[in-house]
Amino acid sequence: TGPLMSYWFALRFHVGPEAIAPVMAATFVMTGVVALVTGELTARIGIVSSVVRERVIGLLLMALLPMMPSYWLAALCYLLRSALSRGSAGAQQALTVGIVREERRGFATSLNAVSTQVPRAAGPVITGFLLGLGQFGLPFFAAAGLQSLYLMYYSRVFGAYEPSRRRSIV
Repeated sequence: TGPLMSYWFALRFHVGPEAIAPVMAATFVMTGVVALVTGELTARIGIVSSVVRERVIGLLLMALLPMMPSYWLAALCYLLRSALSRGSAGAQQALTVGIVREERRGFATSLNAVSTQVPRAAGPVITGFLLGLGQFGLPFFAAAGLQSLYLMYYSRVFGAYEPSRRRSIV
């Protein structure tokens, strides 16, 4: 949904750059704030729990976004969703780097980047097609469904590698 959000806002709510640009800027600032908060949260509840909790809230906001009745409610929903989903990326990458041998960290980080970028490459094509058909909600619902599958898988696979769990075993 990310690359076409400005377009979606313009089509759905008939707003222009003067309304959309400040929201996009605020979203990036809020993402930085959430990233810092996530860093602190990981020390208290763990990396996997932090990532999953923030992204579950982001997922719910994504599903609510197309149902917002006004631009400003939709913009607030988007800002929070984006900040929570993207703000946890650093913690997620830290876990990935921390569970592989030192000589494999570059490859692990690259693989993590590719696994993120491939869906981001396909998303605009699919979303653009759906928007062209007048489907303003379906891209969000589909993304929320895929994100929920991802979170279930992420929690199961990476939960065993949570640093706090490994410390208690050793």
